[in-house]
Amino acid sequence: MEVSDMRRVIRALRKYPGQEVPGLLTAVQSMVEHSWDAKDIECLVRVLGKSPELDVPCITAMLPTLVEHDFDAWGAERLLSVLGEHPEQGLAGKVTAVQDMAEHGMDARDVERVLGALGSCSKHELAAKLSTVQRMIEHDVDARDIERILRALSECPEQELAGVASVVKSMVENGVDAKSIERVLCALRERPEHELADVVGAVQSMVEDGMEAEDIEKSVRARREYGG
Repeated sequence: MEVSDMRRVIRALRKYPGQEVPGLLTAVQSMVEHSWDAKDIECLVRVLGKSPELDVPCITAMLPTLVEHDFDAWGAERLLSVLGEHPEQGLAGKVTAVQDMAEHGMDARDVERVLGALGSCSKHELAAKLSTVQRMIEHDVDARDIERILRALSECPEQELAGVASVVKSMVENGVDAKSIERVLCALRERPEHELADVVGAVQSMVEDGMEAEDIEKSVRARREYGG
């Protein structure tokens, strides 16, 4: 890097008002090693400087992961923008999900797509969604399919979300495609809330028994007793 570019980056760092300077320096070093342009580095440092809610260790620890997996300045900035929309809600969990997605080859647009589908939700709902996302990432589910399933999960009653999320994870492990999972979730939403817990338990058993998703959907839609 030329001296003039080094000065540009150093000026930006000197104006950075946050407390996470050591972590940010490590991230900048990674950007330099991966041939980022000085203007892009300066821009990203300034973006962080204007977002005190992102001045946390997990963010500066995430940046080198993005750089090492070929995210450019535009992609990193977009993700920081999305993460900053609801920073009080499970930021560390979201950042871990971003790192996992980057390590599994998703690009910035795909990661942004999944973050958008997580949206603003309660701590309980976010925990269920994040655990589901982690399982889907581990099984190389496409970002569009992850988004599809997350949006279907958002329609489920919060009190039964943990059980529904467990069903989704089981279906993912069994190789059920996203459209079929979505149809099962839609069928679950149509059941009265007072019997949903029993229905979810029955569906979990069906999945564990290897029943086809189409048959599970038909069973859920059928008017039958699920108790016991």
